[in-house]
Amino acid sequence: VRIDNEGRTEGHARIGLEPRWYLGGYAIVLDQLIRAVVRQQWPKGFMSSRPEHAETLADSVGALVKPALLDVDFSITVYLEAAEEARLAAEREAEERTREMVVGSIGVALDRLAEGDLTYRMSADLPEAYKKLADDFNVASSRLAEAMKVITANAEGITTGAAEISRAADDLSRRTEQQAATLEETAAALDEITATVKRTAEGADQANSVVSTARSDAETSGEVVRQAVSAMT
Repeated sequence: VRIDNEGRTEGHARIGLEPRWYLGGYAIVLDQLIRAVVRQQWPKGFMSSRPEHAETLADSVGALVKPALLDVDFSITVYLEAAEEARLAAEREAEERTREMVVGSIGVALDRLAEGDLTYRMSADLPEAYKKLADDFNVASSRLAEAMKVITANAEGITTGAAEISRAADDLSRRTEQQAATLEETAAALDEITATVKRTAEGADQANSVVSTARSDAETSGEVVRQAVSAMT
């Protein structure tokens, strides 16, 4: 009977049948049993009843009440155990659903982050136990976005500086070419000056030779003149 009751009690616990209905059912059964025992064992002449009759009646009623109460205790215990097991199963199922939801939310957030979307933020409707995780992810994304802004600004500055350096290098190259051309012109002019100086030096040598010849001729002429003057004298 208890095995059958256990199965029925677990079924009743699963469908939500409350223990008070068990107590009410046992009360009705006990009432009918006690009435039947009393009617059967009650003496026909109440005034001629003896004490042993009362003891017999009490023993009979006790024999009915004790197992009934034991069965009530057993049924209630099974009911509570089944209810607790159902509660734990419901909690495990709820936790599993919660974990699936959290894992899904984190997966979406990480996918967006992997795609380079730093504006995505995890929603705040996560369970209380996981709100800090969402807050930490959102803070990390915000800081990463700020860092990327700084890196982008620095990269733009580097690009601008590189462009300026490139322009300066082009300008320096042009100036260098101009200076090289000027140096070539200066070298050509120096070559011309050198040639002119050389020609001038050669002319000076020729003039010096002419002067020497002239001076020698003048000295010779002077001697001739002196001789002529002396002869004339």
